[in-house]
Amino acid sequence: MNILNNKIKRKIQNNIIDVALRKEFDSVLENISDILDELYANILDYQRFSYGPHYPLSILKNMFKESAPYPRTSVGNNLSDLARQLPDLVYDLLKELVDTGDKNSYWIAYRACRNLVKKESIKIMNLLKVDEYKYKERIYKRSEYQGN
Repeated sequence: MNILNNKIKRKIQNNIIDVALRKEFDSVLENISDILDELYANILDYQRFSYGPHYPLSILKNMFKESAPYPRTSVGNNLSDLARQLPDLVYDLLKELVDTGDKNSYWIAYRACRNLVKKESIKIMNLLKVDEYKYKERIYKRSEYQGN
């Protein structure tokens, strides 16, 4: 397991250095999704990840205002998956995202809510300030949960 953790750490460090030196985020977009997927694989059983869930979250937080679709989708997906294990932690992060007023942060928050909305529909719709939450074929309507 340490080999996997070291592999992840090296990949992250190399990409961070690459971004810092070039100051061009576009140069590493293809690798970001792979890194986030590897991070998530370790977050699910976060005791295996030597730094706990806060280390990968600190990396994700740096991408909360990302406008490029590819990494923005990965961040939303990772938060959504993490919400299965740590819903309160993710909810607090999503509140921060929505409260920024940034449209890209809101998009990430909206995407990340797709697992939380299944259990706490009204709470999530209140958070996102919407009357409907749509994901793929499913539509959660506030009126369905408030008896209107």
